[in-house]
Parts: sequence; structure tokens; C-alpha cells
Amino acid sequence: MEKKVGYIYKIANKINSKVYIGKTYHTIENRFKQHINSSKRNKCKTQPLYLAINKYGIENFIVEEIGKYEEGLLEEMEIEFIAKYNSYHNGYNATLGGEGVKTFSYSDKEVIEKYKELEYIHKTAEYFNCCRNTICSILKRNSIRIKHAHYFNYSDEEVIEKYAELKYLKKTAEYFDCCKDTIREVLKRSNIKTDYRLKYTEKEIIVKYKELKFVNKTAKYFECCEKTIRDILNKNGIDTNISKPKRVVKLDKNTLKILEFYDSISDAARKLGNINKSSHISQVCKGKRKTAYGYK
Repeated sequence: MEKKVGYIYKIANKINSKVYIGKTYHTIENRFKQHINSSKRNKCKTQPLYLAINKYGIENFIVEEIGKYEEGLLEEMEIEFIAKYNSYHNGYNATLGGEGVKTFSYSDKEVIEKYKELEYIHKTAEYFNCCRNTICSILKRNSIRIKHAHYFNYSDEEVIEKYAELKYLKKTAEYFDCCKDTIREVLKRSNIKTDYRLKYTEKEIIVKYKELKFVNKTAKYFECCEKTIRDILNKNGIDTNISKPKRVVKLDKNTLKILEFYDSISDAARKLGNINKSSHISQVCKGKRKTAYGYK
């Protein structure tokens, strides 16, 4: 059965640069519309993202695609990007990410104290009614040693064999009912990389990246995740911070109703009939103008 493919996206506040990281198995445009609609409902208005949308106005937010991944890896990458952008502690994410993770309202100090008392990841997760990855992430960022040996009784061979079958850390951890870091440590002991096992040399990847210019296109070419490509490029001193076109949303300036999505500022200008109109559109996206050519 073919795996579902979804997207990781970022919603950024143009005024304070705070972001929200999300995932969707539908189009990013539709998911963004859902966020806008949810921000208008009373029961949702206490969510950090929706509080910010109502405070600053939807015209001060932009949405863009970060990456495209298969089911399983998508959930892992959401967790990684939330950590990378620090959007749980200094942004608009209400959870640490991942499928089925509920809003987590406890402090790191509370979690660490309870873990030291209970000594087990799974008992601490049960106490706080959350997934084990949430507890692992909190302990890891506070440099707290995770006592894997207290509850993990499988051999390295069993783990390696199952990982080779399932391909993903998350799925392997779920199979063994443990934290992803446990699986990662076992694989590391046997020098097994936890990304796709590339059949290509770093030189081939670098050459192809210089040809294609974009990390996502290079990852698609080699059929691996973007993080694998980015790590190889960064290790070889190659800057991957090449900005890609940001999607543009056209809003009715009075009702703020979404009228149309564009792939980039230049695409929006072309659709309006003149590529030279891009400068004013760009200024609106940067918050330097309120409207351009009758729209927000």
C-alpha cells in the first residue's frame, strides 16, 4: 500500500518573527484557511497562534512550505522543526509536535522532578498523560540522562532487524514501546545512520545540489529526506540558506477574505498583469505597506 505524503509548513509573524510549525496531509492553502477560520471561533481563540492572528491581523502572517515527507517521517520532522525554530517555547506551537500529541501545559521542572521520582520514561508519560517522546524531548534539552536500561530488554540485533524492516525511528520505537532516543543509541552503537541509507557519495550529492540549487529538489532526486542533504552540505561548508519563493495570499482589504494564493511575489505580480508591480506587493508582505493595488 502506497504511503501518504504530507507537508511541513511554517506560519510566520512578519512583525515579531515568531512562527508556528504544522503538518498536513492536504494542501497548505487549505490548512491555512482552516487556521484562519479557527481563529474566529471562541473555543479556539485561546490557542497561541489564534491569539496572535487576532492581535496582529492575518495580513501580518505569511505561510510557506518547509518540506514534503511520507507518513511516519512527517511526524518526526514536525517534532524536529518545532525544536529547530524553538516555536514551542518562543513561538506559537502549543505542543512539541508529532501525531496525536496533546497540549502540554506542564513546566520542564515539573517533568524532571517527576521523572527523578518515578525513574521510568513510560511511568512519567503516563503520569502526565502524554507520549514518551514529549518526556524524552524535555529531558534531552535539559541534559538529563535517560535511563534506558531500566525498561528496555531487547538485543541490539532485534532492534537493528526491526529498524531495517520499518525504516523509521518513530515506528521502531512504537514497536518496542520505548523512546526514539533508545533506538537511536542502539543504532549508533552499530554505526547505523538513522536517516535513509544513501547509495551515493557526498561528492555526488554536492554536485547535484549545485546543479539543482535547492535542498528539497536534491532530496527528491536522491529519494531521501531534506535533513540528510542539509547535514552533508553543512558538513562540507556549503551554505544551504538559499531563500525559496514565499507563497503570497491575496486578501480583500475590507473583509480580509482570502481571494487567491500565489506561488511567489513575482507570480502574484504576473497574475495582476504587470511584473513591475512586485515591489509594492513585496512591501506589503514585509509589513511596510498596508495594501497594494486594492488588496491586502
